[in-house]
Amino acid sequence: MANYKIHIIFGFVFFATIYILDKFYLHFLNFKLEDMLLFAPILAFMATIPDADHRESIPRLVLTVLGIVVLLYFVWFSMRTEALIMGALLLVLWILPKFKGWGHRGHFHSFIMVFIFSLPLLYFSGLTLFILGFLFALSHLIIDQFTGKTPTLKIF
Repeated sequence: MANYKIHIIFGFVFFATIYILDKFYLHFLNFKLEDMLLFAPILAFMATIPDADHRESIPRLVLTVLGIVVLLYFVWFSMRTEALIMGALLLVLWILPKFKGWGHRGHFHSFIMVFIFSLPLLYFSGLTLFILGFLFALSHLIIDQFTGKTPTLKIF
């Protein structure tokens, strides 16, 4: 999928626009430019995360590899509950897109899923990275509107 580059570039353009609006007019988010630079790889990944429902996508591959590594860690240290949860999440990632409405540009391309995909950032790194990740994932939905690939912005 070559268009992941467009999603990443637009994610950074979208963020730059929000950063400028906030810095000069809104004064609400108070992002530091260093935050964006520090978290650039995570944010670039978040700009492509709604495509995790596509079987040949980079986000799906990355989530699968990370999920297997984390699953093996949990199994190695006998963390059974965590291993079961991670195994279930991997199954959801691979099985859910086969159901009606969950295929490519289905429910994964919605505000609720973007929020859900951003939640681990809140847990592991705090509010700033969560908001940045949410904005980058949201930029994916916005650019799909302009390309005509997704007909409307969906709540779910």
